[in-house]
Amino acid sequence: MINLRRMRFLMNRLPMARFKVERAMSKATKCTATLTGMPRGGGTGNQVETGAELLDAAKAAYNAIQDELAAMREELSPIISQLERPLERTVMHMRYIEGRSVREIAYGIAYSEPHIFE
Repeated sequence: MINLRRMRFLMNRLPMARFKVERAMSKATKCTATLTGMPRGGGTGNQVETGAELLDAAKAAYNAIQDELAAMREELSPIISQLERPLERTVMHMRYIEGRSVREIAYGIAYSEPHIFE
């Protein structure tokens, strides 16, 4: 049984996970020279190693979300294709397979947002 609430939760978390990967990538690749020779920060760890660890963790979290969503979409796709009404089929496909928001769906099929929720 597919948990649609969990699926929507993961779909909502995916952009933030992508942002965390991009931020970690930025931190991992940022190298600044210290002209004074004074150590920065209070940590004893190497900034490059710490940045690489953060990047690996962010990528792992992002990939875990993507993998779980892919499995759910694969399981849900045949169920959606069996829906009788074409409009329901289209809306469910756009929402859960393509991952579009209600606003994007409403705009794409020229219906109001409240109509999509029905």
